[in-house]
Amino acid sequence: RLPRVRCLLLLQESQQGIRAAERSLLNLAASADERRRAYQDLEIQRKKTGENLETLAALLGRATEEDALFQAFRSAEAERTKGIEDFLTLSGKLDETGIGNPAAFEAELAVLEVAHQKWLLDLSRAVMTEMPFRGNVDAAESAMGKWLASFSVKNPALVDLFGPRILEQYKILYAAAEGIREQLNRDDITDEDMGDIRFAFAYECLPAADAIGDIFDRARKIVGDAVAIQNAMNKQVLETNGAAFDTAIAALDALVSAELQAVDAARVEAAAVSSGAGRLVFVGIAVGAGLSILLGFLLTRSITRRLGRVMALANRVREKDLSATADAEGAAGSDELGDLSRTFGDMTLSLRDIVSGIAVEADEAGGRSEALAALAQE
Repeated sequence: RLPRVRCLLLLQESQQGIRAAERSLLNLAASADERRRAYQDLEIQRKKTGENLETLAALLGRATEEDALFQAFRSAEAERTKGIEDFLTLSGKLDETGIGNPAAFEAELAVLEVAHQKWLLDLSRAVMTEMPFRGNVDAAESAMGKWLASFSVKNPALVDLFGPRILEQYKILYAAAEGIREQLNRDDITDEDMGDIRFAFAYECLPAADAIGDIFDRARKIVGDAVAIQNAMNKQVLETNGAAFDTAIAALDALVSAELQAVDAARVEAAAVSSGAGRLVFVGIAVGAGLSILLGFLLTRSITRRLGRVMALANRVREKDLSATADAEGAAGSDELGDLSRTFGDMTLSLRDIVSGIAVEADEAGGRSEALAALAQE
């Protein structure tokens, strides 16, 4: 069970790693290097998820108690995998636009267009009211000129729009505006001068302004498409992938909980078995000790009884009772006591034979003495 728990925890870790990589790719303020690392991290975590998933499937085997939870996780992971593929497709499209942060770029364009429209409106009001014009007429010092000086977007279409094309129109516009301002700011301006001013405004300024407006429209379309991709990425991660992620994590949490409960149950069972085994060992020791004592008692009693019989035989021999014989039960033993009993019995028989021989010889000697005495009397 513990290898399963470890594998589940690794799956949780890789899922969190995928989540972090997705969010890193959503951070469009990140540099190109940071986005590249996020792509690498995402692929690494996806590979780990696949490996751990295969390992977990092998570890679970036919564990039916976790099968439903495991299948729920696999289903959520399959949906999440598809969501990640969709997200990567969108992210790739966004990278192709060359716009790091479409929403921020769109806001910058809006600010530039407002500044441009305000400048053009001020110039138009001065021409229509024949009032001096105090606005800037240096294209490089305009808001657009300053912005273009730091323009670094890599989108080819935007580079074309905000490159020579818009610069050419700005030069035309601001050159005409400079001539208009010089004439409007004269003290001796005449009706003929005003005619020239209106002509220059109508046929030089307005066409250039219209061309610049068209460039802004086309740029907004390009940036708008990128913003749509960015919004789709956010929706994919936060909604679709987020829901699949939550489901997958919930299934993993449930699997981890089930495995830990099983581990705790096994630990309790093992403790119960150990306790039972301990009791059996204690009982076995107690029974063994009792049997040892009983066997010792019986053995001691047997030895004492057999020794008592040998001592009784010795006492009878000491009292000159040579008719005593070794106890049959004691002499039948094959141990040292049996040997002692047989030896003592054999010794008693030998003594009996010796005494009997001496008695016979004594009787014979007495007979011979009596015969010698009778011969002497004769």
